[in-house]
Amino acid sequence: MDHQLSDRQTLSLRYGYDHGTDPDPLHNDRLPGGIGATSEKAVTQGLAARLTSEFGPDLVNTLSFGWNRIMANFACSGLDVLDGLSQQNGTLDRFGNGRDYILNPFTSFGCALTSDGQSRKTGTVSYGDSLSWVRGQHTFKFGFDFRDVGESGPNNFFSRRQLSLDPSFDFDTTIYSPVQVAGGTTALDDAAAAYYGIVAEDLNAEFFDKNAVRQPTDNKYFRAHEYDGYAQDTWKLLPNLTWTLGLRYQFDGVPYEQNANFSNLLTDPASYPVVFSIVGPGTGRQIYRSDPTEFEPRVGFSWDPSKHGKTAVRGAFGIFHDRIFGNLVENARSSPPFEEDYHQFPFDTLNDALSANGGTTYNMMPGFVAPFPAIASDTTASATVPDGSRLAPTVIDPRFRPTASNNWNFGIQRELPGHLTADLSYVGSKGTHIDRDVDGNPPDPSLVNQLVAYCSNPNNAFGCTPAEVSGSLLYLGGDFGILPFNAVAHNALTQLDYFRSVGVSSYNGLQLKVTHPMGHGLEVEAAYTWSHALDDSSDPLVPAMGNHTYPRNSLNLLQDWGNSDNDVRHIAVISYIWQLPWGRGASYLNDGALGRILEGISVSGISSLETGHPFEVVSNTDSQRTGIAAWAELEGNPFAPPAPATPGPAGKAFFTNPGAFTEPSFGGPSNVGRNQFYGPGLVDFDLAVAKSIQFSERWRLETRLESYNLFNHPHFNNPGTQLGAANFGVITSTVAQSDGTTSARQVQVAMKLHF
Repeated sequence: MDHQLSDRQTLSLRYGYDHGTDPDPLHNDRLPGGIGATSEKAVTQGLAARLTSEFGPDLVNTLSFGWNRIMANFACSGLDVLDGLSQQNGTLDRFGNGRDYILNPFTSFGCALTSDGQSRKTGTVSYGDSLSWVRGQHTFKFGFDFRDVGESGPNNFFSRRQLSLDPSFDFDTTIYSPVQVAGGTTALDDAAAAYYGIVAEDLNAEFFDKNAVRQPTDNKYFRAHEYDGYAQDTWKLLPNLTWTLGLRYQFDGVPYEQNANFSNLLTDPASYPVVFSIVGPGTGRQIYRSDPTEFEPRVGFSWDPSKHGKTAVRGAFGIFHDRIFGNLVENARSSPPFEEDYHQFPFDTLNDALSANGGTTYNMMPGFVAPFPAIASDTTASATVPDGSRLAPTVIDPRFRPTASNNWNFGIQRELPGHLTADLSYVGSKGTHIDRDVDGNPPDPSLVNQLVAYCSNPNNAFGCTPAEVSGSLLYLGGDFGILPFNAVAHNALTQLDYFRSVGVSSYNGLQLKVTHPMGHGLEVEAAYTWSHALDDSSDPLVPAMGNHTYPRNSLNLLQDWGNSDNDVRHIAVISYIWQLPWGRGASYLNDGALGRILEGISVSGISSLETGHPFEVVSNTDSQRTGIAAWAELEGNPFAPPAPATPGPAGKAFFTNPGAFTEPSFGGPSNVGRNQFYGPGLVDFDLAVAKSIQFSERWRLETRLESYNLFNHPHFNNPGTQLGAANFGVITSTVAQSDGTTSARQVQVAMKLHF
């Protein structure tokens, strides 16, 4: 709604609402009646208001308000059935949650991660004001914004007790299975274990508040406040030269949980003892320290050297910052003392047949409980993590800083003969303080060297070999008696996700765009970009397919400097729109019935060609003894003919000679870099045909026929990247759309009535 309040004041209001539900978006309804399926409900709302006031011909003020809310809920279907069975056998917990059963190779009976529901309510309230003042050759702009950002909702992962009746699958070996079938497979052994009701793992997440009182969910209420203000002067220095100078200051407040039900490790994760600190309102502590240095200068110019309006030379530089919120913070919700899991390995049947009570004791794992409890007992909430806990929480560096990006560009735009317009630009950026996930308690090189020296003696008391001084044994080898001691300072925390703002990036791109109106209603635009993006880290939450989240050496982060996950070297796009010159109101065939039939027809399309995305080839060997497998060693041409040719898995071979890759040797990094190889490119043609029929001055009907990937060109994913895996070097899937649908050809018809 737009309303003219007076000659000098205008009020604008906008409201939007979107509501969607899907009973089974993940298609995991494996049981009758959809029991255990994940349902989804999403509601999005937005409100925007703007009051524009003219205080004079050269002074305009705009006051703005914004509000939005996004609600997303994932629930488990059939909870009444699942909980009804638990009620019958007396296993409902104090919150009314029943038990779930993991039954590989059979269909599991329960909700898995969905538990009794995961939800999010996210919203932002914003206030802003901007003032524009024209004074001679200057146009001044001043303004400020305030944003109150909030998010709430539980994860509830494993809030329902989960019993795993698949010992062979859980531990990747049959030796832990109390029921073994002669000559059978792990799947067959697990099928027998499920038949007898043998529980290998018993897990129940237990949530607490800051007062150590157990809670039914891990719901949190996160908030953050953001402030910014700016001043800018656009100065028309000459008739053909304009300079823009500005300064913006941004302050991104540190996120907090409004009830202080949140913690962070404010000491070095490699130090001991490990004690988490409660942070938030009333504690005098924050998740990380505030950064008051977010000054953002801006400078730009526009110059017409010919003074004829046919050439423009432009350039600009600016600094920008980004905030941290959402999952980057909220994934730490389970840090001590707010979640203490009941976690046992009973190796007993559901009715205690193998326990001491039932006759035969079968106790191969620590944590054996006899008899098997009907209801999991409460654990004790504690902010202190004892050595040997092997906890892997999410921790945020208390010296964390918001990501900064330095951006610059320079370009020339020129009108050429024949109404042709060309735009050539260079664009660059440098990112600093980028979020990255590292090992907060990595193996100590001095301890590693001691272990290698000890295990190199073939007569050592533990019978260890240098090859065993790698991988997970660096953290656990001493606990299992395989190594004389561990290679970490302690293993209260093992390979925790330690978020630090220490990443860097670089981007350089050359962009060319040509626009040409060809007459008779046809206009064509072609754009080409050559670019190269480099960084030293993958996305800390969702790395590219096949990539590590961790660096291969958390003590030498520069080893990961290489092509970015999103580095696409060449992109060419041709777009066109043709308003057919036939029909009523056009140049040709514009009379009678034929004119009515042919009126308002247009054809538009986009053709895209891109080179592929990079990927890395991962080995199985921790060659640097850092706890992370290295990238593979390259000893030949992976695209050469295979010798000898061997049948591979179903799919499209990308590496025709996968034997060119080998496991690296111990002692250092491999000769393959991060994201060294590029997958298949993309070729796509989208086309739309539209027809508009004008019934009257007020009524018009528009019909559209749209086709995506018109020629059904396959859009392949990158190949398998794990050396030694059955699908290594083979493409086995195609790209999915952002809405989860296929990238194969799609055709849709739409109609819109304008009135």
